[in-house]
Amino acid sequence: MARIVFEVDIAAEAGPIVAALDNERGIASWWTDEVAFAGGVGSTMTLGFPIAPKPFVLRVAQVDPERVRWESIGDFPPHWVGTEIIWTLSTNPEGHCCIWRSLPSMSSTRTLDRPADARD
Repeated sequence: MARIVFEVDIAAEAGPIVAALDNERGIASWWTDEVAFAGGVGSTMTLGFPIAPKPFVLRVAQVDPERVRWESIGDFPPHWVGTEIIWTLSTNPEGHCCIWRSLPSMSSTRTLDRPADARD
């Protein structure tokens, strides 16, 4: 998966933002309501989406006031296998928290097979 970086300003303190990233109700409020998640480091989050044939499965690797990190541990979607999702919070000049969502590339490079007629 390619690296994706997203930045957004939110008029909130860091605490409620971290809470929205680390509990079932929080995830359901902004991502999907098909979520099973106890919250906390080491917990597993299972996310369902109406158009997805299988759920996304993430493990919480880190939760602190400035960073939340999830690891994709499921086999779906295939391009997320081994991906880390990192949320880094900081305060901007207006006093709002900024969130950067980063989906770094997988540690191992995988090549998708192309049809035989498309190969060099």
